[in-house]
Amino acid sequence: MQKDGLRIGDVRVLIGATLFFFILSLLAKSTGVILPFLLLLYEYRFHRPRLFIYNKLPFLLLGLAGAALTVASKWSDWGAKGLYGGDLFTTSMIMAQVYIEYLVGLALPYSLLPYYAYGSPSPLQGGLLTLGLAFLIGFTVYFRKEFPDFFFFIAWFFIALIPVSNLIPGAAIRADRF
Repeated sequence: MQKDGLRIGDVRVLIGATLFFFILSLLAKSTGVILPFLLLLYEYRFHRPRLFIYNKLPFLLLGLAGAALTVASKWSDWGAKGLYGGDLFTTSMIMAQVYIEYLVGLALPYSLLPYYAYGSPSPLQGGLLTLGLAFLIGFTVYFRKEFPDFFFFIAWFFIALIPVSNLIPGAAIRADRF
């Protein structure tokens, strides 16, 4: 039986090779965990209304396993530090500021540094940044059908930030050098 000029056996070999190289990418750099989410985003953007999600499940399971192994192997370093802001709320407000700076850095890449220090934002500053970020995400999701390319770009951007979001304490608050 053939599908798109390939025999089923060839397709299985290609899928097996893809999974093998995905495992190698997870072993090389933990940021590879975002691949399953990017595949789902790509599927949503370019193959609607016929989504093929079942073939993404092995990538999702391997990605979750890779994330769990990364956290387990680095927890002695990360866990001792705790959350960057001290608690989840303050860390979320700091990360909202970092996300806004990432977005600005896409258009105006100036003053890039090897290390960034962030203090706890005031409730007003943190609240405004968080609301601005929530508005951007809400606007993007609400208008995803009218502006699918904009949705694809913004969703890709935020998916790519998942490994450095510091919801699990990491080494750097802003990782723009990766």
